[in-house]
Parts: sequence; structure tokens; C-alpha cells
Amino acid sequence: MTRGKEDTMKKWPQIRTAVLRILMLLFAVLALAIGRVIKIHFSVLAALAVVFGLLGLILIILSARLTGSRTQQTLLILTGISAAGIPISAILHNLLYGLFITWFGEKFWGPDGDEPVFFILAIFIFPALFMISSVASGILLLKAKIARNETGRATTSNTLSTQAGSQTSKADVRSDENKEAI
Repeated sequence: MTRGKEDTMKKWPQIRTAVLRILMLLFAVLALAIGRVIKIHFSVLAALAVVFGLLGLILIILSARLTGSRTQQTLLILTGISAAGIPISAILHNLLYGLFITWFGEKFWGPDGDEPVFFILAIFIFPALFMISSVASGILLLKAKIARNETGRATTSNTLSTQAGSQTSKADVRSDENKEAI
């Protein structure tokens, strides 16, 4: 493998972590906007939802291609599926609602009826799945990073002590050589 490919491969886990962080931030912004805590124009809200879904697809692809523990990969893929599923379910909900009214008339859903399956998926199931899996994924990624840092420190201290030991050995050999020369 060339050096350029090795450098690129080392950056993919960092990109995956950045995508996860952006997804979590976008989810918070979308939740606040939908809950009307902050005011965002509908076109901006729709664009953020599309970006949220696309980043979910990117997270799925990155998580499937990169290595890691099975639990970590499963949680990251679930995070991506739920992120992509929220806007897709919202679109399918509105599409089916409109199509059934067009095909069967306005009274198909009843006086205050609505399409229930994709509505429940978009409002309850996928957001709950996203919150649980993204927090769990973040915790596992953080644990892995801490473990790598501790391993790096231990390896560095072992290397330093080995180097110090080899320098001491060289000094002992030199002093033995000097004694023989006398």
C-alpha cells in the first residue's frame, strides 16, 4: 500500500466520528426546531432534514467498511439507519396520505385521520432509536479512544525504558572494554 492510501485509511475512522458528531448536532437542532423552541424557516428545516438523512447513509457506508467491534459496528449502522429513516418515513407518510386521498377520496382517513405507520416511525421509533444508538456509539468510540491512548502511553514508556536499558548495557560494555584495555 502506498503512503497516500495509508494516510487516507487512517483518516476514515476520524471522518466516521465527525459524521456521528454532526448527526447528533443536527438531531438536536431539528428537535428544537420541530418542538418550536427555535424558529427556522421551513426550507432550511427541510434542507437540514435532507442533510441529516444523507449523513445517515454515509455513516452506514463508513461503518460497514471500517473495522471495529461487532457491537460498535452494529450501533453505528443502527444510528445511520435511524438517521436516514426519519426523513424517509416523513416523506413516505405524506406521500401515502396524499395518494390515498387522491385514489379513495378525502373521507378515506376519516374526519381527523392520518396515515399511522410511517408517522409513528418518523415521530417515535426512529428518533428513539437514533438517541439510544448514537449515545451508545459515542460511548464505545470514546472508550476505544481512551484504550488506544493508554496503550500508546504504555508502549511509549516501555520503549523509553527499553532504550534506557540498552544505553546502560552499551555503557557497561564500553566500561568492560576499557578495563580490558588497561
